[in-house]
Amino acid sequence: MLKLICCFLVGWLITVSLLIFPLGNPSLSESVQGEQFYQSGQIQSAIEVWESSLENSRKTGDAIAESRILSNLSLAYQQLGQWQKAEALSQESLEKLKELLSSTAQSRGIAQTLNNQGFLQLAQGRANLALGTWREAEKYYAQVADESGSLLSQINQAKALQTLGLNQKACQLLVTGLNLLSFTCENPKIETQDSLKRQQEILLPKLTTVSQPLDIEAWQTLADVLVNSGQLNLSQWLLEKLLPLTGNDQNRARILLNLGKIAQIKGDIPTALDWYQQGEKTTSDRGLQIQSQLAQLRLYIDRQEWEKAVLLVVPLGEKFRNIPPSQSKIYSQINYVHSLIDLKLAPITNSLPSWQDLADITNEALQNAQSIDSQRSQSYALGTLGTIYEQTQQIPTAQQLTEQALLIAQLINAPEIAYRWQWQLGRLLQAQGETEKAILAYSEAIRSTESIKNDLVAANQNIQFSFQDSIEPIYRELVSLLLQPNPSGSVSQGNLIKARDVIESLQVAELNNFFQEACLTVKSQEIDTFDPESTVIYPIILKDRLEIIATFPDQSIHHYMSAVSAQELEKVLAQLRFNLVIRSRREFFLPAQQVYKWLIEPLEKDLELYQIQTLVFVLDTALRNIPIAALYDGEKYLIEKYAIAVTPSLRLLEPQPLKNTNLYTLASGVTEARDNFPPLYYVEQELKNIQKNVPSRILLNQAFTEVKFEKSISSETFPIVHIATHGQFSSNVDKTFILTWDEQLNILQLEKLLRGQEIELLVLSACESAAGDRRAALGLAGMAVRSGARSTLATLWSVNDEASAQFMNYFYQALASKKMTKAQAVREAQSKLLTEPKFGHPFYWSAYILVGNWL
Repeated sequence: MLKLICCFLVGWLITVSLLIFPLGNPSLSESVQGEQFYQSGQIQSAIEVWESSLENSRKTGDAIAESRILSNLSLAYQQLGQWQKAEALSQESLEKLKELLSSTAQSRGIAQTLNNQGFLQLAQGRANLALGTWREAEKYYAQVADESGSLLSQINQAKALQTLGLNQKACQLLVTGLNLLSFTCENPKIETQDSLKRQQEILLPKLTTVSQPLDIEAWQTLADVLVNSGQLNLSQWLLEKLLPLTGNDQNRARILLNLGKIAQIKGDIPTALDWYQQGEKTTSDRGLQIQSQLAQLRLYIDRQEWEKAVLLVVPLGEKFRNIPPSQSKIYSQINYVHSLIDLKLAPITNSLPSWQDLADITNEALQNAQSIDSQRSQSYALGTLGTIYEQTQQIPTAQQLTEQALLIAQLINAPEIAYRWQWQLGRLLQAQGETEKAILAYSEAIRSTESIKNDLVAANQNIQFSFQDSIEPIYRELVSLLLQPNPSGSVSQGNLIKARDVIESLQVAELNNFFQEACLTVKSQEIDTFDPESTVIYPIILKDRLEIIATFPDQSIHHYMSAVSAQELEKVLAQLRFNLVIRSRREFFLPAQQVYKWLIEPLEKDLELYQIQTLVFVLDTALRNIPIAALYDGEKYLIEKYAIAVTPSLRLLEPQPLKNTNLYTLASGVTEARDNFPPLYYVEQELKNIQKNVPSRILLNQAFTEVKFEKSISSETFPIVHIATHGQFSSNVDKTFILTWDEQLNILQLEKLLRGQEIELLVLSACESAAGDRRAALGLAGMAVRSGARSTLATLWSVNDEASAQFMNYFYQALASKKMTKAQAVREAQSKLLTEPKFGHPFYWSAYILVGNWL
């Protein structure tokens, strides 16, 4: 199910227009009265006052006043959703001003009218047009040296750029407007404490002087931009500084909502809920209240807190009444409907709106989209109607609506929308038994996602996505289709190749999403060109089964299947991991044997037939968290039969034999307790063991700092870099690091240090996966890919450091012999360790995994 999570743009259209436009009229009392009515939401009363003023200004021939009133009336009719009238009034105001002789009053009037016109265009979903209008307004403000007006136009342009997904340009515009000359808008990819402190030091002197509402609005918009560009900590700091400065309830609510958004992204759900609830109570603006309640509803659904979610359904539905059409309202309605769909599919018995009710809400959103002529909104509404009909099994109607939504998305060149409807179309075609057409639709959906890389919400910041919920299922559902047996009970080689390629693409897409940039260089490899004794195995976890594709040295592709659901498989994998880590004496054998039966047993005859010596796994999700070496056939561990390696993708890490060169090693480590991590007493012994087996330079404790490490790595060539210290692998890139003596070194810092070096092997000893993180192995794969090393040897958990010292001794002895591949050297070390009574339990030896080049 598509999850559409609303952003927080509803409400600011009204807020900003009131904040920045002096609604001037010939009569001061009428002007004040009209503004008061407008601010209090009594739009019709404001219109009556301004229309009376309009008659007076026409009688007196005051063209400047007349144009201002027309512009104010345009704003008022926008709030009533009467878009054509609002547009006509705005155009009339502009034409009247342009008829006048050039003057300061004329230029200022044109600028203000253009600003109002820009709001009208943005509310209709025409962000590009609004951007151009506000740029023109800025020129007129510049003509009369109106600095406040120029800043106003820059704020508005930044909002339009945000809507278009151009956050970097929006940031730069605000930096210029706020005169933050030394502030950099470049996304640091990973926010370190140092980078955060530098940015704060630049902003703080300027921030302390902020007092005017317009300045607060500019800074708040900058904070919004920083959130969307991934600088969460800096944005949070800035919003917390702004919160006590603003006395405007709507602005306070916006700040609170964005603080909630940041907390939600960080995974701090209780804090996010608190911010959202505070934001809801702070303002009387229904648009902002809707945004707050939608965010709370989505959180409750994601956490499966069904009772709390249901309590919000009716109040939210009532709040939509009597709100005029706008693109923001349409997106809110659509998000509301998708949340209701998820609730209706949940295991709850509460009374919820009927499917017909959901269709009625979506039809209203569609009519609203047509009334403001927003094609983007029409596509979302039509596609959502298709989703409702899909759920009610009215498949032909669902297909028709989905095709209409897709056509609009393609006509406006919006692949970030199109992929959703291509995916939906694939499901609908599959439901009708049109497998080939369904495969084509799924393939087109993947092509759309890959064409826009990581910028899936570039054209619309109101719709956000979760890779795991909104992208990954497309790949898996396509693989499921491709691997459906034909009438003879087999799967064609062509479909096997396609399925393997889809999984390779998924691995790359997942890592690109992990890094939040399309940073990975894809290569194509043929297995028989580099190792005739290896097979590459792709286990693919699908909802109802485990599919296995294996590529053998003769380039034949074999297909196997185990009838186990994803839920059951993941349950057993979690048991295996838990029992290994707690060092249970016997309990790990049963799950280890069960996983062996599902994953290895179907292949055994072919592995023997081809005389395979090394198994290379491209592991899928939960399988990445377990040590494949510890799988058990009832008599032997898998490592006793085969050398084992893993790779995130053959397209990313190119297998090459270990170069015939000396194994000069830079061996670094920390033995003492640092940064709340316990001491590693045997690290010094581990490094000495390495030095006994291969020529080495050692950096221990105070000698292992980023500066000294960089100096060493840049002064000599080290084919092997060995780091024995605490570290963490996480599904969150900024929580993946290794510990030096004086700091935590993240992936990008390590990449920078190792860039340009010819590193055959990077060893990360004593690192572990983040607790409770099901996808923590992404951090290990990311470290392996971005380090530039051909191979990475790491651990899935923080192993016993005495056992680690012994393991590394055996490993480097085997490596120094130059008679083994790296995978075989790992196997040799693990096999020796498991024969020792003290370290025979898999906890001590199975956590070591070789990632990448196994040769």
